[in-house]
Amino acid sequence: MVKPLSEQLSDLSVHAKKAEDDVSAAKKETHDKVVARRAQLHASATQSAEKLKAEVTSASGAVSNSVSVFPRRGCFSDRHVDRLSQGDARHVGLDAGERLL
Repeated sequence: MVKPLSEQLSDLSVHAKKAEDDVSAAKKETHDKVVARRAQLHASATQSAEKLKAEVTSASGAVSNSVSVFPRRGCFSDRHVDRLSQGDARHVGLDAGERLL
């Protein structure tokens, strides 16, 4: 037997309301997941940036310490190298017959 149109419309209204509620719940769930994922990615990026900053600071300190072991005085300048390449060994304490380069 065929239901009266008013009952069919009532049933259709109930189904439409359920579908609207399901869509609304799915949107909220998706939004909540997106917000949670965004917060997770932000925390991860912040942690990576802090780690990188610490590594750069550490490497900078290591380079500074390595460079500080080189003496600032007594190093050969370009002038010394030029003289040595020309055979003038007196500047480095070699005998007159010896050549460094």
